[in-house]
Amino acid sequence: MRKVNELNNSLAITASILNEGICLVTCINLYYFIEVSDGVLKLKSMSVIFVALSLLLLYTSKGQDIVNEGENLRMMLWNCSWVAKPVWFKKSLLIMMTVAEKQLIVKPFGLYNLNLQNYSKVLNSAFSFYNLLKSFKKS
Repeated sequence: MRKVNELNNSLAITASILNEGICLVTCINLYYFIEVSDGVLKLKSMSVIFVALSLLLLYTSKGQDIVNEGENLRMMLWNCSWVAKPVWFKKSLLIMMTVAEKQLIVKPFGLYNLNLQNYSKVLNSAFSFYNLLKSFKKS
């Protein structure tokens, strides 16, 4: 729990800038990829999109791994055989279960969860901003 809190504090600015920057870069390069007819520019914009989304997938999957490990810990504590154990073990298990009840989530600035759902939200935002750019072009 302490390590996840430290991670939340130390990654807050970096994760937020990466999240918003990747959304913006994906939006702009998606616009170039779809709207511009130059083949070289299309190839460049597609490679930038690929690198940006790979980076986003890398750090959101690590956030998802932390969530999954917290769930695995809760399940291991729940399935622990405690019936024939001494009282000190039962008390320790109860304390661990109480602490493990709080879900481990990397949540920069408390605004969003850094997991695979964040990946899909950034993609949805990039496509929404692309549609906004496209609508300005038609006007």
